[in-house]
Amino acid sequence: MPKMIRLSDAASLQLDKLSQETHETKQQLLDRAVDLLARRFFLEKTNKQYAAIKQDAKAWQAELEEREEWDVALMDGLGGDGFNGK
Repeated sequence: MPKMIRLSDAASLQLDKLSQETHETKQQLLDRAVDLLARRFFLEKTNKQYAAIKQDAKAWQAELEEREEWDVALMDGLGGDGFNGK
């Protein structure tokens, strides 16, 4: 069910301009913006966690060893890295 939210005048104006330029609805733009922001926060959190692990030499070595164990998954006979089908 759609929800109503309040936007500042500046945000509303930017949304209007973006909608005209992209030919996307305001709802589509807001959905995309929220998704991008959520992804950004996820990556920032992940980067902070990896930085913390790198500070602990023992934990970082364990991480590298686990990566080596998972590298055999690329030898599954499917070809490529699995991301682009090549």
